[in-house]
Amino acid sequence: MNKIIHILVLCLFLPLSLSANKAVADSAYLNQQYDTAIQQYEQVLSESPNSTVYYNLGNAYYQSGDTVMAILNYERALYLDPFNEDAKFNLNICQNRLGISEQSVSEMYIFDKFVEFVVSRSASFWAWMGFLCAVLFTVCYLLRRFTERSVIVRIASLLSIMSLVASLIFNVFSIWAKVADNSEKKNVLMQNTYLYANPNSSAKQVREIKAGTTLLVVETTNSGWSQVELPRGESGWISAEILSVIPFAEDISNTH
Repeated sequence: MNKIIHILVLCLFLPLSLSANKAVADSAYLNQQYDTAIQQYEQVLSESPNSTVYYNLGNAYYQSGDTVMAILNYERALYLDPFNEDAKFNLNICQNRLGISEQSVSEMYIFDKFVEFVVSRSASFWAWMGFLCAVLFTVCYLLRRFTERSVIVRIASLLSIMSLVASLIFNVFSIWAKVADNSEKKNVLMQNTYLYANPNSSAKQVREIKAGTTLLVVETTNSGWSQVELPRGESGWISAEILSVIPFAEDISNTH
């Protein structure tokens, strides 16, 4: 009984504690006490990952002069909320400042934006949308079969066709998002390094990579080397020690 009461008390006062810590962090940020703001925001995030707080933490790091840590936290904000436009905007500013902007001119700009929209939602989101459309199709089909009013029949027929097509499209989107989801493999490079052709410091140096670059980790060896893929498709090996994974374990559990 005492254990149950203890849990209930924690559930009641934990949100108040988090709110108080965030208020302290916000106040410190406004007073340009960025180190204090960073500590308080990190305390909040250690207990409850949140896109807005990651965004605020990124701002605090940026104002303190640590652009690489700002990039890492803007990426974490976008992992939890892909539609956080403020985080996207500030991330782009940081990348441009370091000369590592991932934006490239594309002849298929509209298609690229469409792909970005599809993969920004989870596979389960599109699957649920497909399921709801399938339910609507079933309802419309039954209405068409068991009603005699011509107006209702015509409307039900139209809606059944539209919902069936939409269900098929959403299920395709679900598969697409599942295949394209690399979010849990994304890392941020924390210091300048070289991309090597093989997992060995004596191997051929392919090119230099700047700190703050976001990349995908394909695999990591027992010897501490990670095979990575850069935004423009290049791949090679770097030391795993200088990478920071974007989604923490608790972030992943809160989004799946």
